[in-house]
Amino acid sequence: MKLETLEKHVQRLANLQETKKLVVSCYLNLDDDNLDWRIVVPKREAEILDSLSSTSAKSDVREAFSSIKRWLNSNLSPSSRGAAIFARGGEGDLLIPMQFEVPLPCEITVDTVPHLYDLVRMKDSFHQYIVLHSDSRSARVYEVNLGRISERLLIERPEVRSRLGREWTKLHYKRQHRERDRQFLQQKIEVLDKLFAVDPQAHLVLAGDSTYINRIVKVLPQRIAARLVGQVAHAKSNSVEKIVLETLQEYVRAEEVESLNTVDRLFNAIHRGDLAILGGVESLRAAFRGQADTLVLCHEYDLGTAHICQVCNWVAVGGTRPDVCAECGADSLLDRDVRQELVRAAQTTGCDVETVADSERLVRAGGVGCFLRYADALSERRHKQRVS
Repeated sequence: MKLETLEKHVQRLANLQETKKLVVSCYLNLDDDNLDWRIVVPKREAEILDSLSSTSAKSDVREAFSSIKRWLNSNLSPSSRGAAIFARGGEGDLLIPMQFEVPLPCEITVDTVPHLYDLVRMKDSFHQYIVLHSDSRSARVYEVNLGRISERLLIERPEVRSRLGREWTKLHYKRQHRERDRQFLQQKIEVLDKLFAVDPQAHLVLAGDSTYINRIVKVLPQRIAARLVGQVAHAKSNSVEKIVLETLQEYVRAEEVESLNTVDRLFNAIHRGDLAILGGVESLRAAFRGQADTLVLCHEYDLGTAHICQVCNWVAVGGTRPDVCAECGADSLLDRDVRQELVRAAQTTGCDVETVADSERLVRAGGVGCFLRYADALSERRHKQRVS
């Protein structure tokens, strides 16, 4: 699946009209033989049905699971490593299936809204990047999109050796050889330039013969060198599949470092009194208002449950759900998973999401924070009080 298609599906799910009917969010890890979907899905279906008391809810959930199982039986590709299927039964039924060449955690839930966090985290972690694989004879450029090659380009090195001894002296040959090397490198740069012109935010991983990797690094223009995140040197005989797997691992490592750097920038912004906040309540309120520019979420940390007013979007996190909203007095409060609600709100307001692993600093601060697009009146007053 291409990144553009995934983004369209995520937007549709984030903006799905909520009803009383339950949506099944089914994430499957197809890499793990111990998590065979033929066992996992029916087992989880039975557990969910046992937890429901409403006859109509049970009927709708059964219908949703039937749609999921039919799709898995008929459409699942042998090469897929992960799948995400969203289904709702009854009137206004829904089925949005996706499969990927990267694994997903195995999790099946029901709620009145889709659970999108694992999709958004996968998009953040695997996104898309460019591989330039070089050896002495040729270079291949791969665009890797969510773990799958979406484009391939071949750059062949001009041949000179066959003319030695027939038309050229040895010195002439060496000069021509150097010129062919220069042309070969220049062709690679031109191809990369065209790809980065289409997607300036893409990243680059170099692979192949270490000698040629080093030569390329020395001549990369700064505009391209700034997007270089890793190098993978290996034997010429490696298959395309192995090249993708090894470069994907390198890319993910680079993404993890970039995420930790984002945490540092967040705390630096907090210390300077810039447009940034920490904590689940403040981040949720900012996301609901469309004030959040980039959410920074700690993957391991349980953000807890939010109590959200359906009338005015007032938010409280943790503890027992209040009887009425502290802001408007309405008694229509819902309990929602903070992480899922943050991600859903981010998708509907065009807010970026950065997921972070192994950040004790962010965990100590509540597991979440965000950069803001603008300051509200309360934030301005607090900032002025700190300054004075």
